[in-house]
Amino acid sequence: MKSLSIITNERIYFNRNNNKFYAENVDCKTIIDGLKKNFRISLFARYSKEKKDNLINIKKVLICKSFIYYFLNNFFLKKKIKSDYNLIISITPFTFLAFILMHFVFSVNFFLYLRSDGFKEYEIILGKKYVFIYSLMYRIMCKRSKVISCHESLYKEKNVNLIYPSELTQSWFSTVNNRNINKLKFLYVGRFKIEKGTIYILNFFKKKSMQNYSLTLVGEGDIYNAKLSSNIKIYSYIKNINKLINIYDDHNIFILPSYTEAHPKVIDEALSRFLPIIIFDDIKHIIENRKGIFSCKRNMSSFLKTVKYIQKNYNNITKQMKYNKLPTKDKFIKDLHKIIIAKNFI
Repeated sequence: MKSLSIITNERIYFNRNNNKFYAENVDCKTIIDGLKKNFRISLFARYSKEKKDNLINIKKVLICKSFIYYFLNNFFLKKKIKSDYNLIISITPFTFLAFILMHFVFSVNFFLYLRSDGFKEYEIILGKKYVFIYSLMYRIMCKRSKVISCHESLYKEKNVNLIYPSELTQSWFSTVNNRNINKLKFLYVGRFKIEKGTIYILNFFKKKSMQNYSLTLVGEGDIYNAKLSSNIKIYSYIKNINKLINIYDDHNIFILPSYTEAHPKVIDEALSRFLPIIIFDDIKHIIENRKGIFSCKRNMSSFLKTVKYIQKNYNNITKQMKYNKLPTKDKFIKDLHKIIIAKNFI
């Protein structure tokens, strides 16, 4: 069996009681669980003190606060850290440092998996004047790697390997019962971060004109102590797939308030449950040819106009959604595996 090293900005928690490692996000678990059938995987990731929920069931996991100590230590011991295949997930200062040390010191070649628009994320989180930091890392890493991207907008060169991440298993395609749309219940599933627009949508639903609508947020982040109005509920991350599906089915409109996205997996989850989706114009590029996704401006008038249109045409919209061809978790892993084993570094 060939070996695969994965370097990620993911925060990993080590439980000393059972000697198990847990990831922050389900994406990391999905990739590792899927690829470990074909590779002996080594994972290099960041250290977390906080408990995480997604079990990483492999033996070789290195979690560290600093790559400098680890890689310089191996350099002086003359131990090359090299696998048959090497994959970096996302561009961050942490993965950039790992890339510089391993590529330029140990001559290791990489696949680079782009999952989000770092240019927009840096602008939203840090401000425009700091975008040059990501731009520098992006240029160096993309130029020296084989790029895998989840959306064509993230890397516009012809030699990009496009892939469509998904968590959809057969359970997501089970029968959906008819919904009551007299009382509109909005749902958001995802991380609670600035760039995801969760604070924005919380404040949006606190307004008087939104009090007749309810909002449920499911995920992890920093807003548990936020002041909520009576029409807003917040739930922590739901690990059980069937419970998560029930949450989707208990609502009638999905909302994704993000300022930047590439291929958000929650969109396909909502579409698989025939849940119409509202996004804002910042990310209207994600609609592509999928039915049931509606984009509006970030103001009350445009939003309410879109809501009324969906409510009035709900049955026709859900009928059209049946023609969507959605990516599956199984196909995502097969495509990723195929790209990796077909490597052709120049």
